[in-house]
Amino acid sequence: MEFEDPEAMADAFTIVGAFNMADMQRARRALLFWLHLGELDGQTGRRMRDFTRSHLPHAGRAYAAAQYLADERLISAPSGWESGGFIRLTRRGRECLEGYEGNVSLYVEANRPATGEIKIEIGGDVTGSAISGTGDSSVTDSNNVQPAALDHADLVAVLGRLRPYLSRFPSGRDMVDELQQQAATEEDTPELRASMWERIKQTLIENGMDRAINIFASAFGG
Repeated sequence: MEFEDPEAMADAFTIVGAFNMADMQRARRALLFWLHLGELDGQTGRRMRDFTRSHLPHAGRAYAAAQYLADERLISAPSGWESGGFIRLTRRGRECLEGYEGNVSLYVEANRPATGEIKIEIGGDVTGSAISGTGDSSVTDSNNVQPAALDHADLVAVLGRLRPYLSRFPSGRDMVDELQQQAATEEDTPELRASMWERIKQTLIENGMDRAINIFASAFGG
């Protein structure tokens, strides 16, 4: 990833620090246990929006955590899961809970096929073939926020992804807490998102965060 200026680089490091690997691991584990508790209550699947509302500290990482668990086949996340579809535990997810107490990293490492495929996590995922040292590699950072990925995300989760930006400013963290509580208790409507965006956008403009405005505007209908 290349940055045009020092300010952009500082923005990136702020986000990486806020969404560090330990936090992501906790979010993955919490999501697995939440699905397991749902099964104990007779629920064959649960919606992401219910997780983000009941686990506010993990809301900003919920969708990245779910995508990783789906990629590793610990949960089933069929088409439409981001915008209201059901996600479910798989056999591998139950094995992780029963044999590894939900420690996803340990489970994945212990059960990865010996094919030369490597995956190294430093904030995001780095995957590539290590066979003969000639395989291609690709780098993705789960801390990067892509506008398209936010358009269908739960409002509480979107606000969680905004936290690293707003927490840098006076009263910014309190603003996120307040808006998340509001999102968790009110119906998610275009009007609600628009009213929140006016307040968020003003704070971002005042602090020169045009980059964040470009990233998050579409998620709020801006």
